[in-house]
This record gives sequence, C-alpha cells and structure tokens, in this order.
Amino acid sequence: MGKSKSIEQQIKEDKRNQEFLDELQKKLQEDSAAAVAEIDARVQEFYEDRPEKWDHSPFILGEQTDYQLSSSWSLANLSEIVNKVADAVMGTVIGKDTKLPEGIEADPDANDVAEVGGFTKDMRLMVATNCFNLLSGILNSFGATNSVMIKQASQNVPIGQGLRIFAHVAMRNTKNKSFFHEQVVNSYMFVFQVVYSLDEFKQQAEQTLVAQYERTLNALNIASERVYNEFVSANITIEQYMDTSDRLELRTKEVINKINSINSDAVVTIMLKQLQWLRTQKIEFGHNSKIRDRIEAMIDNMLPQIHSTLIPDTA
Repeated sequence: MGKSKSIEQQIKEDKRNQEFLDELQKKLQEDSAAAVAEIDARVQEFYEDRPEKWDHSPFILGEQTDYQLSSSWSLANLSEIVNKVADAVMGTVIGKDTKLPEGIEADPDANDVAEVGGFTKDMRLMVATNCFNLLSGILNSFGATNSVMIKQASQNVPIGQGLRIFAHVAMRNTKNKSFFHEQVVNSYMFVFQVVYSLDEFKQQAEQTLVAQYERTLNALNIASERVYNEFVSANITIEQYMDTSDRLELRTKEVINKINSINSDAVVTIMLKQLQWLRTQKIEFGHNSKIRDRIEAMIDNMLPQIHSTLIPDTA
C-alpha cells in the first residue's frame, strides 16, 4: 500500500487517521474483488466467447493501491505505481521475475510462456510504453482530484508479441470532518492481468503482413500511373510502356496472390479497393485500346479471386 508523506505525517500526529485509512482500505479491497471478477469476465469474453475461440495463458497479474491528500496530491506518486506495474510486466517478459513488487505475481509458467512466445529484450520499450500509456490514460480521464467522487474504468490493449493487458483503475475520493483536517483523501486502486495468446500473436503478425502487402500494392499502382504519364508525355514509346507494364502487372499479380492466400477479413477490403482502382484506370486511360485490353484482363483475373474469397469452396 502506497501512502504519501503528508498522510504518513498526519497519521503520526493523530492515530485515528489510521483508522479512517483502514476503512478506506477495506472499501478498496471490496472494490478489488469486484474488479478481479470483472477482469476475469473480460478475459473470458475476449478469448473464449468468439467464433474461433483463442487459446490463452495467464502471464502476470496483481494490484497496487495509493493514498494521497488532495492538498499535496502528486502525479509523481501515481506515475511511480504505473511504472512499477510496467516494470514488473517488462521484467517478466525478459525472465527477471524473481523480485516482483508486493501485490504482483507472475504465473508459475510465465518463463515457459516467454520462451514459447520468443520474447526478447528488444520488446522491453514496447511493452513498458504500452502498459504505461494504458494506465496513465485511464488516470488522466478521471480529471479533478479535489472533490468527493468515485470513478472507475476498465480497458484492455495489446502490448506486443501476443501479450494483452487487461486493467481496471478506480479512484475513490473521500472526506470526513473528523479526520485529516477535513481534507479530501484520494485513494487509487490498480488491478491488472496480462495474458498471452499465440492465436492473437498470429493474427497480429497476419495484420502486419497484410498491411505490408497493401503498401506494396499501392507502390505498384503509383508506378503504373507514372509509366502511363511517361507514355502520354511521349517520353517513352508504346512498346516501352507495354514492356514496363508487363513487369508491373507480374509483380501486382504476385502480391494479390499472396494477399489472397492470407485468411484475413482485411484481404477482401484490399482486393475490392484494387478492383476499384483498376476500373478507375480503365475509365481514365481506356482511350488506348492496348491499355484498355490490359486493364480489362487484370480485372478479369481478379474477379474469380474475389469471388472465391467471399464465397469459399466448401466442396
């Protein structure tokens, strides 16, 4: 349990303040139990209540609390807790999970998961940054700290390599005229669970690959337009244009075939966008019969691929 120096000082001055703090802690413990149950439900929903049902393994979990007086509230204290959580996750990722802070524990199989997942030291910055951004982002959404209020929020985000953090942050601001000189006491609770899923990692890798292919396809389209403009400007002959277009078309087909081999919802969107681009090119450049025939052939080549992607052969 974290306490600011101002709270510790006032507890020394009046022991009754500790009683008030103990009551706050009991309420936070009740909140914690509810938060853990909510996170468990969210993990269940995210990984299992989906058509494909992803396998997953617990990696690290825990909770941290902090108490401050509004008159001496400091973001540095909360940042210290956020960093503590981020560092604990990062340390577990690289196999240094023997000295975790109180309230945080790694799953017994965490090191095995890290090895299977291929976690490396290169992941440290990415993991720490994603954890920090999530927790601090929830904190910042709470706003003012100098009035009596209760706020809480839950979020989950991927933090890299198939890892995902599920977090619940609560702020309970309380005031009692008999304690702490009637100041508002800000109490914070952080509950989190990090889960690893090979299935999610495969999807993340697939999305990255699809995005890479889409960028390649866009680059080929730009090159194709540039070659046509060179032909229109009489900088190259029709033979030179056709020769270059042959090579660009070959590369484009290779990219489309690779995209078509990936099982991803994004594939259909990319292929439909490419089909629309070709149809636009046909309208813009179709006054030349050779160019029009080429574009029509590319469209005809794409249509069966799109059809088979939208309506898979189940025979």
